[in-house]
Amino acid sequence: MKDDQVIVFLLLALFGFLVWNSQRSSSERFENATDEKPVEPAIIQSMINSIQARVPDIYPVQTVYVHTMKGSEGSEIYNARILFMNTRGYFGIQYDVQADAQGKLLNVTGQVAPDVEGPFLPFSGEKYTSYEDIQTALDKQFDDLKATAVPGFDSKLGKWLDDTRIQQRAQAMVQAAPAMP
Repeated sequence: MKDDQVIVFLLLALFGFLVWNSQRSSSERFENATDEKPVEPAIIQSMINSIQARVPDIYPVQTVYVHTMKGSEGSEIYNARILFMNTRGYFGIQYDVQADAQGKLLNVTGQVAPDVEGPFLPFSGEKYTSYEDIQTALDKQFDDLKATAVPGFDSKLGKWLDDTRIQQRAQAMVQAAPAMP
């Protein structure tokens, strides 16, 4: 009977301890305090330098935001979103950063756009286009230009091209002739 009482007492003590600890919050709560205290540029630069130290092939493009967060126990952290350009693959990457009051990184998550499309596509090898395809595209463009050109434009262009060719040929003949002493 004595052993049963000890076990019941220990279970009650454990239950009481857990209930008492659940009421105490051991985690600090943070609230946005960006309006009260602006972020110093040195802290932003420290965050950027720390990220670049981890991944040296990136270049900062834009700081989207940096929020100052004040803790209920007096501490201070910064939440930031910074956009970088990867100079090796030519794609953008976004880092969500959490840093302490000195600008040291606490948490970093990087996100690449799910579809790497746009003006900064990575090099994916040479793509061969046949001469005939290029000539067809150019002929179509010239035909479109001729259709929308000013009347008589074709003859003026032809005359100018002929004059230019004659001048270039004469200049080449002069330069090719051996110099007479």
